[in-house]
Amino acid sequence: MFVAPEMENPVRRFLCGSIAGATSTFVTYPLDLIRTRLAFETVRGYYSSWLGISRKIYYEGRGSWGVANFYRGFATTMLGILPQRLVSFACSRTYTLEPQSHTRLTAVAQLGRGALAGIVAQTVSYPIETIRRRMQVGNVVGDQAGIVETAQRIFWERGARGFYVGLTIGYLKIVPMVATSFYVYDRMKRYLGLLVE
Repeated sequence: MFVAPEMENPVRRFLCGSIAGATSTFVTYPLDLIRTRLAFETVRGYYSSWLGISRKIYYEGRGSWGVANFYRGFATTMLGILPQRLVSFACSRTYTLEPQSHTRLTAVAQLGRGALAGIVAQTVSYPIETIRRRMQVGNVVGDQAGIVETAQRIFWERGARGFYVGLTIGYLKIVPMVATSFYVYDRMKRYLGLLVE
């Protein structure tokens, strides 16, 4: 169903982006947990297959084993999606051309603004990502702390900088990804006739 351009607004874009992000995260979260645990076990000198890690995760916990174990830290991830989507879509608001606009941004300008949106969004949401990763490996080291307790431990161990460990590497991944994503999104809207030249 085609939505008239005047019906589009920042709130609807944010809601659609958040719902899309939440849905895709729910579907792929167990894979993210398995990947994190595989990386952690490699660091500790253990070598497991993804099937072996999956079996371990399934049976972990004190009598609460099952599929729910694959969603450990999921609430933290959802908390991270909201500010990331909000900042990303707010930045893209100035980036994406409106249907009535006669100005066409160059590819460099589009990629640059998308990269800026990625940098801001990653910086805002990264502390929550750090907490999530710490919670994902909690059972391996016998720690099943909640969000607040995990955040306190990170702060006690490294101070405020502890929430940003690995942020530079995060930029190397997220900046080109978001820039390309916004660029392709805009080009596809033009290609499909959703933006009038």
